Amino acid sequence: MERLKVTSADQGDRVVISPCGEIDMATAGCLRTELVEAEVDLVRRGTAPVIEIDMSQVTFMDCSGLRVLVPFRWRLMDAGGSLCLTHVPPRVHRVLVPLGLDRLLEAPA
Repeated sequence: MERLKVTSADQGDRVVISPCGEIDMATAGCLRTELVEAEVDLVRRGTAPVIEIDMSQVTFMDCSGLRVLVPFRWRLMDAGGSLCLTHVPPRVHRVLVPLGLDRLLEAPA
């Protein structure tokens, strides 16, 4: 099993989170923790919680990742913010498309 490393970068108006590795049942909690920390930081600054997730280094994602991303997107939208995925590799895109989540989560081209 490949471990998941998650880094974040403050871009002023948003936080870019970059997971690297597999997002599955064993690692999804790590992604969730990073998302919550980014949201708290943005809200503390008084800005809308805008989070971009750069998926370019994700080697695998199953429904465990979706169980983190979808509710978190709704949570941010309720707070006046947003969450989007960028640089989604084909292996992750294939998980999103059958459920229509590519249109919900991926940043417009």
